[in-house]
Amino acid sequence: MKLDGRNGSAIVCLLVVAMIVSPGCSSWKALRSSPEAHEVAPMPKHVHVLLANGRWIEVFSPRVEGDSLVGMCPSDSGRTRCAFAVRDLLSIESKQFSAGRTLLLVGGVLVFVGAAGLLLFALTYDPS
Repeated sequence: MKLDGRNGSAIVCLLVVAMIVSPGCSSWKALRSSPEAHEVAPMPKHVHVLLANGRWIEVFSPRVEGDSLVGMCPSDSGRTRCAFAVRDLLSIESKQFSAGRTLLLVGGVLVFVGAAGLLLFALTYDPS
């Protein structure tokens, strides 16, 4: 198969779609245990925290110290140390594997790749 402008564009489209849907195998899910329970058990490496004022904050390397959740939060200068009182936290979520989303993603990708393959075949087929 010789790559020309049309075939190259189709391949680029396939790669862009693959990059867009690749995070589809996981979703943010609330941790079932209280932050205090993580004084003994380790927390995930990256969490989203819902504060009592309604703001969502990303926290990297979170840990519970006393009555506070401590970690590193994004800022204009990279990451800075941040701490929140456990009583001010409404929810803590971590990114977890989602079997349903993975099945939908794989099915969608297979349909898309099949359609793209048929399109490439139709564009390059020379009956002579």
